[in-house]
Amino acid sequence: MPFDKILAAASAAFIREIVGEPLIGVLGLLDPILADESHLRKLADEMVDPSRLLSVAKSRNKVLEVLPVAKARELA
Repeated sequence: MPFDKILAAASAAFIREIVGEPLIGVLGLLDPILADESHLRKLADEMVDPSRLLSVAKSRNKVLEVLPVAKARELA
């Protein structure tokens, strides 16, 4: 499953956690459109290393929660 599809299904809170509130604040000051959910999802996809995200238990659990049941079973 492509990582961008996983991020598309992730909660907005998780996406904000990936991007980081300080950067979101700066983007919002530059142009509020840059801090909207669709732009943040694109930014998260570009800036996060999937292997790094999966190596941390907290973020790995959040990624696993987003997976369809069939993919989660496949990983199990």
